[in-house]
Amino acid sequence: MSSATESLESDETASHPEAVSAFTESRVSQVGHVTSRAVHTCLNHPAESSQDVTMATDARGKCHRMSGRLEPPLRAAGVSGSAYLSAVRPRLRPLARAPPNREVGRPSLRTVPNSKPAAMGVDLYYMDLSAPCRSVMLLAKAIGLELNLKVTNIMTGETRTPEFIKMNPQHCLPTMDDDGFKLWESRAILSYLASKYGPAHLYPSDPKERAVVDQRLYFDMGTLYERFGKCVYPLMFGDGKIADNALDNLKEALGWLEGFFGDNQYVAGPKQTVADFAIASTVATIEACELVDLAAYPKLSAWLAACKTDMPGYAELNGQGATAFGGFYKAKVNA
Repeated sequence: MSSATESLESDETASHPEAVSAFTESRVSQVGHVTSRAVHTCLNHPAESSQDVTMATDARGKCHRMSGRLEPPLRAAGVSGSAYLSAVRPRLRPLARAPPNREVGRPSLRTVPNSKPAAMGVDLYYMDLSAPCRSVMLLAKAIGLELNLKVTNIMTGETRTPEFIKMNPQHCLPTMDDDGFKLWESRAILSYLASKYGPAHLYPSDPKERAVVDQRLYFDMGTLYERFGKCVYPLMFGDGKIADNALDNLKEALGWLEGFFGDNQYVAGPKQTVADFAIASTVATIEACELVDLAAYPKLSAWLAACKTDMPGYAELNGQGATAFGGFYKAKVNA
């Protein structure tokens, strides 16, 4: 809980509904009866999506049942139970009346805090050089999910130990351990974390919208990153023989990606999704290797520039690792 929320004075809290909402949300998260995502929807973004409507409607009843438990801490901050309910009820009432398949407006791109206690976190075995690893760290930062980062050097055999192979027999990175649930393949991890901890727009429930997001993820894995790898990995880790058409194939993939944008701001449509985090890590690494002039792809270039400024922690969590990868590659080129 932030110090700003903790230090709300009674007169400010009593006179400003926003303060009541902020204080209530923090206490609700502490008590643990409503997820912070549902409470955020109830208090700040009513009826943003059909999924959140359902969640918020359920939260409505929980919020009312919770009022008795919340009264002591609320009173300590100068907020009466009636003040709490008067601030929350108007936001919850429309949600209770909303039909299950109600057409709703575009969700805000603001992310919400995760509901998992910070002390538990999620273990992530990673390397900064790995674009797939960086995509997971970017997403976690965006949704406020604490990661227990465990640097694992794949090049020195740290993924080949009996302990690691027991956790992940494919001995690849990134690998995630969420309270005993172990998962690898970065794009699967992105979808899982967004579904469990993030706002609905990051991995939408609508079948058509989700299919487009999945297509972009598969494109990133099976076409874009695969073609990029054929341009650099033989030189970095193999015999140095690169196919004559490797660079042309990468440029073709970038052209397809340029076309995916159309009139949209993001790679999978008008809303930010997990596909943006996956592809931002890939494209940043391509840029750092200086294989292709991205200026030839104006929509892609504008999107990447926006990612650098808008994605929380981009420079630290993606930029530095991409630059290190590019430096490694260029050192091999110049050797």
